[in-house]
Amino acid sequence: MNQKSFNILLGFLRDIIETVVIAGVIFFILNLFIIQPHRIKGASMETNFHDGELILTQKISYMFDQPGFGDVVVFKAPKAPKFDFIKRIVGLPGQKIMLSEGKVFIDGKERDLSKYSNKPANSFKNGFVEEGMEFVVPADHYFVLGDNRDHSSDSRDWGLITRDEITGKAWVVYWPLFKTEVFGGIRFVN
Repeated sequence: MNQKSFNILLGFLRDIIETVVIAGVIFFILNLFIIQPHRIKGASMETNFHDGELILTQKISYMFDQPGFGDVVVFKAPKAPKFDFIKRIVGLPGQKIMLSEGKVFIDGKERDLSKYSNKPANSFKNGFVEEGMEFVVPADHYFVLGDNRDHSSDSRDWGLITRDEITGKAWVVYWPLFKTEVFGGIRFVN
C-alpha cells in the first residue's frame, strides 16, 4: 500500500471513529437527561400497556414541572430499587386519599378513574392503605395505582413514592409496531 492510499484509509478510519464517538456522546446525553427506553413487564398496566411493549419515557418535563394526576410514570421499585415500575399517579402532594368499596376518593369526592381502568381499587389486607382509611399525601410524595388493579403491586400495598424515585414520564409506545394504532406505528401516551 502506498502512502497516499494509507493516508486516505487513515482519514476514513478517523472519520468513522469521530462519528461513533459523537453518536455515543449524543446517545449518552439523551439517555441521561432527555429520554430512556423501557420494557413493560407484567400485566399491572393492562389494558393500556401490555407485557413486552417498549416505551420511551421522557425526563425533561419534570425538570420544569411537577408530576400531575393521571401521569404514567416510571420509578424505582420500592421493594427492589434495581428494577423499574410503571404506574399511574392518582394522588398528589397535599391531597386526602381514601379507598372505600373499590372506589377512590380524593379530598372527600369520588374520583372517576374509568378512563384508565374499570377495575375496583380495593385495599390489600395488611397493605399500606386500609379500607375506609383517609390519609394525606405528604409533600414530594405520590399515590400510584396500576391500571389493572387486580394484578398490580402499587401504593395500596407498599405505600407512596417520592418525587426523587420517579425517573420519567411515559411518552410513547414504539413496539410492537403491528399493535400500535397511529402515527406510523407509534402510540403516544396520554
